[in-house]
This record gives sequence, structure tokens and C-alpha cells, in this order.
Amino acid sequence: MESNKIWKLTLIDPEDGSGDALVELPDELLAEVGWVEGELLEIEQVEKCIVIKKHDPNSSYLTIKKTSQ
Repeated sequence: MESNKIWKLTLIDPEDGSGDALVELPDELLAEVGWVEGELLEIEQVEKCIVIKKHDPNSSYLTIKKTSQ
């Protein structure tokens, strides 16, 4: 799947002191990549991007590029 659409997602601090971050994926984005709530996702950092993909080598993937605010 190739897409030129740009999604701006906000990292959410869970305020539990873990240093982790949460990201909410909009319904429209989920529909576009064919994901549903409850799917197992893999997340990895590649250079300055974060790649999120379904735990299935043949599935769609989403690349998030870190930007300055």
C-alpha cells in the first residue's frame, strides 16, 4: 500500500512515570490501512521515523516521521 496522505499524530504521556508514550490512531487512518481495534502491532525506529506495522509480514504498514513543533 502506498499513500501520500500525511497524518499528524500526537504522543500522549500516560503520566505513570514510565517514560513511555501513547498514540491514538484515528478511525479514518485505521480504515485506510485495514487495521481494526485489538490487532497486534509491531513498532520500530528506522532512522528518524517510527514504523508501525501489523504483526504479519504481508500486511500494511505506517511510517511516522518525527517533526519539530
